[in-house]
Amino acid sequence: MTPTRRTSKNSRKRLIANKILDVIRTMLCKDREVQSFEYTEARKAYFTEQMICEILIALEQTAMSLDMEYDDRQKAMSTDLSKAARKEWYLRHKDKGMEP
Repeated sequence: MTPTRRTSKNSRKRLIANKILDVIRTMLCKDREVQSFEYTEARKAYFTEQMICEILIALEQTAMSLDMEYDDRQKAMSTDLSKAARKEWYLRHKDKGMEP
């Protein structure tokens, strides 16, 4: 082989190797992008689930609180409490909108 031909052959090998490396780099970059996207989507789903759970817990606590207030109101308005106790309950709860 002549030196020019050998140089040309080595040059072509280098070009082919560089093209293969570019393709591999591109594939790795795309793979990282897909993994990043999947990770981001998983985090979004997790945080959405957490937010829904917190909202449901807050609603449960509110419902329980209202239920307890209702029970207190029923107890206050029944004959179980004396007139003074009913008056005290009324004064304590009148600013909360719990008037009978």
